[in-house]
Amino acid sequence: MHNIKVGDRLEMRFFVEGEASKIYVSQVYEYENNTVIIHTPISYGKHVNLPNSEKCSLLFFQDESMLSFSAAVVSSYIKDDLTLTKMVLTSDAEKIQRREFFRFECTLPIRFAVIQSSKPDSGLGPKEPATTAQNLHEGIIKDLGGGGLRFVANAEVDNGDNLKCLLLLEREYIVVIGKVLQKHSFPKSPYKFQYRIIFVGILPEEKDKIVQYVFNQQRKLLLRQRRGVSVGEDSGQ
Repeated sequence: MHNIKVGDRLEMRFFVEGEASKIYVSQVYEYENNTVIIHTPISYGKHVNLPNSEKCSLLFFQDESMLSFSAAVVSSYIKDDLTLTKMVLTSDAEKIQRREFFRFECTLPIRFAVIQSSKPDSGLGPKEPATTAQNLHEGIIKDLGGGGLRFVANAEVDNGDNLKCLLLLEREYIVVIGKVLQKHSFPKSPYKFQYRIIFVGILPEEKDKIVQYVFNQQRKLLLRQRRGVSVGEDSGQ
């Protein structure tokens, strides 16, 4: 039994005919035996008519971690003047440490390919330049952290896929294996898909390089901000 408690905050998103819904926020009303009853989300002052879809992503927020599940809507009903939705969890839990989800916003190139293994040395050569590797898709990293990243691309992959990713940081290629945790579709955008992945295969030295890169970029940003404040203060005297 998962450590899901009454009052836990959660986020949910539906995938119907390949289209991703907006993210809805709710709380747990009751939980038992992989069945969770939530407060039906409210949008623009009205309760959301949730689709009877088996393709729903739930993300539960807890003190030190988050739990990710696939789920399906069973029914909606009113109890004690509360509008509730009953859902069943259809996958095992994916536990994510909150500290692993800290992200630095950025714009960096990424190349990736679907592979079967989660080992860092599987598939493509670990140091093969992205410009010469075959069968790699291109995308743009939007945020990056020691535990994963978010990127956009036009190539479609599936939730749960393992991706071998080549990241270019400070003129050096970093190779990681990431598992697709969330997939969102934006058909009218320049990049039609957005993915969030967690690292499931990464060498310790590669992770250290990513963490150091994020730290250095944050420090540079902080210095620029401080200089901007100082210039403003000086000019005002």
